[in-house]
Amino acid sequence: AFSDNAATNLVIDQVGLPATAELMEQLGLPETKLHAQVYRRETSIFPERSQKYGLGSTTAAEMVTLLGLLQTDRLEDAVACTEMREHLRACDAQKKFRRFLPTAGLAHKTGSIDAVRTDAGILETPSGAVALCVLTANNADRSWGDSNAAEILCGRIAEATWRHFQPTAS
Repeated sequence: AFSDNAATNLVIDQVGLPATAELMEQLGLPETKLHAQVYRRETSIFPERSQKYGLGSTTAAEMVTLLGLLQTDRLEDAVACTEMREHLRACDAQKKFRRFLPTAGLAHKTGSIDAVRTDAGILETPSGAVALCVLTANNADRSWGDSNAAEILCGRIAEATWRHFQPTAS
């Protein structure tokens, strides 16, 4: 339910950075890379990208593609995809996508460092599931309180997406 850097490193130890990079390439997601363990830049397998982007890198388009594969059980077998979606549904983060949503179902993962705020997930709307990703960078507002501008932006985009996919009265 909570993002945890130590747990992330334990998973990386089990799966491996090279295997993760290889899988993303096989899935056709060449810009999606986990560069290194959290707070251990010396473990980077992509030093140039680590220097430029930090821990990892992706694009919104690739995240939406990955989420689409997950939602349609094409990322792994159906049982594993269901378990992954349930894990993402347990995310307790309330300041980004969930901030302005009604009781809509949401399976998502957030990310934050000083000048970066992100959220990506599958939003369950009355019209069906929608893959959504918001990536911000170089944010002037680096605050950690409830009024962070990028976190509010993430929330407003999720809210607008949910409203867009409401069935019309007619």
